[in-house]
Amino acid sequence: MNFDDIQKSWQAQPVNALEDVSQLKEGLKTLWEKHQRKTLRNNIWVTVSFIVTLAAIGWIYVAFNKQYGPMFTLSIIMIYVLLTVYLYVLWKGFAYRQNNLEAASQEYIDYQISKLNWRRKTITVYSWVYATILWIALVIYIIELTRTGSALFRYTALGITTAYAFGITWWGRFVKCKKQLIEIDDMTHDLQSIKDKLLA
Repeated sequence: MNFDDIQKSWQAQPVNALEDVSQLKEGLKTLWEKHQRKTLRNNIWVTVSFIVTLAAIGWIYVAFNKQYGPMFTLSIIMIYVLLTVYLYVLWKGFAYRQNNLEAASQEYIDYQISKLNWRRKTITVYSWVYATILWIALVIYIIELTRTGSALFRYTALGITTAYAFGITWWGRFVKCKKQLIEIDDMTHDLQSIKDKLLA
């Protein structure tokens, strides 16, 4: 290919491609910063509430462990492990690298996309896993606490716990987090578009 061909090929490139990427980055930067602030606030709130919950559960165990058997201890251990693991899952979805999106590299864009995908999985998958394991722990706890009570009392407690655990998870997934999932999908799509244009 001679110089004239190279020059014609260069001139044939769309002149507004860089402007499109710049405009897309500017709009996405504001949305990303808002998402990060919201994620940070949510993570701090959940962390504080989990720490209070763990302290309360610890007090319950210390105060009552002599009155109940090994199932009581097992349920407390399961809840402790579950809350700790869920906190890890939650904070793993937060993007700690705060690079300027204006100078974002493909690596940084991939990093942002991976964090958004993790947040999406936390909402759509891990919340159900969390609810299921928590429900199992609570069932063990309730069975142990109601072993001397009537069958009606035991099954009523189990029914209420089951309805609450899965009701609140369903509400969180399909009502509370619906807008958040749309934002995550939009940001993922825009980041992928920037990456594709940088590679073009």
